Amino acid sequence: MPDTLTVHPVPGGPNVRDPETLRHLPPEGATVPRTTYWLRRIACGDVTETPPASRRGRQTPTNRE
Repeated sequence: MPDTLTVHPVPGGPNVRDPETLRHLPPEGATVPRTTYWLRRIACGDVTETPPASRRGRQTPTNRE
């Protein structure tokens, strides 16, 4: 098992702090040590190991009258 994880914040989720740096997890994610803290954050859904879907290419409906 690797000693590190790459985690990403969940869009619309809580701001999660890195317990070592006390800084919020950046939107692009970060490589962090595999500790119980980060495994708990993944288990409760505050962060994910997969990056959030890119907004590029997504079309938003427009209301035209």
